[in-house]
Amino acid sequence: MNKKITYLKIFGVLAVSYLIINIFAKEVFIANTPKIRPNLDRYIASKLNSNIQFLAGLINKRTPEEELKDIPLKMVTKGIYAKDKDNVSQTVIKLNEVEFVEYTFNTSKGPIKIKVPKGQNPPPQGAFE
Repeated sequence: MNKKITYLKIFGVLAVSYLIINIFAKEVFIANTPKIRPNLDRYIASKLNSNIQFLAGLINKRTPEEELKDIPLKMVTKGIYAKDKDNVSQTVIKLNEVEFVEYTFNTSKGPIKIKVPKGQNPPPQGAFE
């Protein structure tokens, strides 16, 4: 009985060591040569860091809206700012930065005042009938 347990332990140690060598040989040695990486400590640290960040990303899954909060707004034109991430976008219009031209249209219900950004054409009169 003791011989079986001893042989199982030896086989288990050999199997585990074989798996460890197969997994880490690609990380420790350069391109299947017997040369050890000169930057092995930094390489392993960066691999561990990227794996930890990946696992943390799985645990702390942020919605695209939450990720969008960290991105700064970019100016599209004067007074209009936008930002986007993946399939989520946000547009901010700051009316106090936009120059408007006011147009008055006479309709059957009375005059209507429309503010249009400077440099753009007003809508046609027929749009208000």
